[in-house]
Amino acid sequence: MLSFDNYITMKGQATFPTIVISVATILFAVLLVYSIVSLTNQDSQDLSVKRNLTNSEDSTLDDSLLLSYVQPFNPNLECPYTEGPDADNDGISDECDNCPDYFNPEQEDRDGDGRGDACDKASSGGGDRDDDEEEGECNGNADCGTDGLSGNLFCSNNKTVQSYISFTCQNPSTTESSCIQNVTTQIIENCSFGCQNGTCVSPPANITCSLESDCGTDGFVGNKFCLAKNVTQSFVNYTCQNPGTEQSSCSHLTINKTTETCANNCSNGACVSAPANITCTLDLDCGTNGFVNDPFCSGLSISRTFKTWDCKHPGTMQSHCTFSEENRSLELCQEACVSGQCKGVACHTNSECGTNGFVNNSFCVGDSIFRMFKGFTCVFPGLPGSYCASENTEQQVDVCDFACLSGECIRCDENSDCDDLNSSTSDSCKLGGTPFSYCENKIIPTCQNDCTLGSRECSGDGYRLCGNFDADSCSEWSLSTSCSAGQVCQSGQCVTQPPACTNDCTLG
Repeated sequence: MLSFDNYITMKGQATFPTIVISVATILFAVLLVYSIVSLTNQDSQDLSVKRNLTNSEDSTLDDSLLLSYVQPFNPNLECPYTEGPDADNDGISDECDNCPDYFNPEQEDRDGDGRGDACDKASSGGGDRDDDEEEGECNGNADCGTDGLSGNLFCSNNKTVQSYISFTCQNPSTTESSCIQNVTTQIIENCSFGCQNGTCVSPPANITCSLESDCGTDGFVGNKFCLAKNVTQSFVNYTCQNPGTEQSSCSHLTINKTTETCANNCSNGACVSAPANITCTLDLDCGTNGFVNDPFCSGLSISRTFKTWDCKHPGTMQSHCTFSEENRSLELCQEACVSGQCKGVACHTNSECGTNGFVNNSFCVGDSIFRMFKGFTCVFPGLPGSYCASENTEQQVDVCDFACLSGECIRCDENSDCDDLNSSTSDSCKLGGTPFSYCENKIIPTCQNDCTLGSRECSGDGYRLCGNFDADSCSEWSLSTSCSAGQVCQSGQCVTQPPACTNDCTLG
């Protein structure tokens, strides 16, 4: 490119008007080239993926908090920072953003040219690279910016977090190279009692504990000792009840834990090799102390025998086991002790045990009505061993005149229950054996004998007999009985029919 100094030194023949025209022409050419380069850079930025990759991953960034440190870096203090579109989601509207396609919430502009450092190559030492259409935007990630935390701390899900910006050069060292930046949130501190204005809330002063570690450190305490032939040590476990509240409190539980299992014996908190002739090292080697046999009475006291084992000369060849027994009082009875149990006076009279009376429903035994009667009795009245007893017995409560059904009297369950002692009536039990039973006594009508009892006569092709075949007392003919084939009736009897014949002459 032709510079002004080179131009005015050419041959020394140029006139002043010529020089002025030439300078104006050069300035116009420079401005034209700069405009073309600027437009080209702007178009490439609009087509890039910068906008899609510069969005913050945390939507809880407070606009008012962000603007509190953004505005001092932007000369346009009257600009509506949070109103209108915001393509790069940095909290500054596109109208006010000095790099609308790049996440730059602090609006840094080191060279003061109105174009933010995030998108201004001249401010990063690029020099003439902004005017060179053939060069790309970056050769490596370092050309795009330095990764790191940005902005103030803010709260998210009971945590203090801060924005972290990482820069990447896509297609480095090519004309298509471009810078993108990714904004994520990085956890700075987990807050146990909440987060406010980017700072963890301090716990109230009267909270005893929030974690079990606030109460103490779990672990073994004291010296080792022997228990059941094994090396044992006490272990303390701390617990925080209602952690993080004003009702929080500390507690601990101490238990014995076996730290080493001995093959032979244990002595003074360590495993030892025991000679074969050693009978015992501990009292536990002899037996377990405790109650033996059943409880018994000693006056008003319930007592029981307690057996205690003792290892004499423990851990030596002279060791041997002994035991002692003593009666220990377990309970003092108020009234009396019987067979190892406290007994009271349960009753003094039969009435204290219950009220005698009928129980359950009535039932029938033959034509009588019975019911169970429960009677109460005080056994050993007024004594410590007294107790109540009861007995159920059957008692007759009624006798039915005729019949009994399900504990109730009914009129009849057979015809004899309806006998009215009148020979001229026919007595019958209707609906017998039910609550609706009743008697029917019908007068027997008078009659005349139709024939002599035992007589016979022929009737049609047979015979019939005379007898009493209905409810009255009179005789009558029976239905006809047919004779067999080949027989005929003669005088009330069936006889063989004589052979047929033809008269040979006329009688007489």
